Amino acid sequence: MAPPQNPDHAPLKQIEYRSYLRTIELYHYPHHVLPITQFEEMFAAKTPGFVRRLESKDTLCNNDGSEKNQVPDGDEVPIGFTEVAYLFNVFRYRGRPKSRGSALGFRLLDEDRIEWMCFDRPIHSLLAEATTDGGVRLFDKVADLERADDTKRAKGTVNGWLEHRDWCTGLEIAAKPVLELTIVEESRARLDEDKARDAGHVEVDADKNSA
Repeated sequence: MAPPQNPDHAPLKQIEYRSYLRTIELYHYPHHVLPITQFEEMFAAKTPGFVRRLESKDTLCNNDGSEKNQVPDGDEVPIGFTEVAYLFNVFRYRGRPKSRGSALGFRLLDEDRIEWMCFDRPIHSLLAEATTDGGVRLFDKVADLERADDTKRAKGTVNGWLEHRDWCTGLEIAAKPVLELTIVEESRARLDEDKARDAGHVEVDADKNSA
């Protein structure tokens, strides 16, 4: 029996994970250059096929806030940037047989939240072409997240790299947002200031120790 559909997704319908074999694309988004709320207003909401914004808990973190998947040294998301996942062909729209809808998940670190922007069609061109007035590209692709090889899976089981599945689970449980995105952005700006201040203290201490 198929799992019940999330009513907040309507008129979109997320396909079951066992059928979702697509690669998830990961990007870095410079929210220090263009806040996410402005991206939604200037780009997403004006893109043909935009349906709605949703939010979910951060399904890539454990209950204690630690990362489920270890991040290799050097792969951390830089200060001022947001990790974004692009899930394409993850939705069906109004009962259409083919899954063409897509979702952008903005992972808000330190807030236990993922902001989702959902569309009834692929948005590859938006990711490739979106820039600020100053010509800064908004989406820098950093990785492809493959679905695991299912050729050896036992009947009745679903394999998959945990991070791939965690992103899909986040979208699956996403609901209508509680907070306005502007409030989220104000919190994010304060977090960036704190991180930059802490990083500055670490550098100063390192210089003192090396003197």
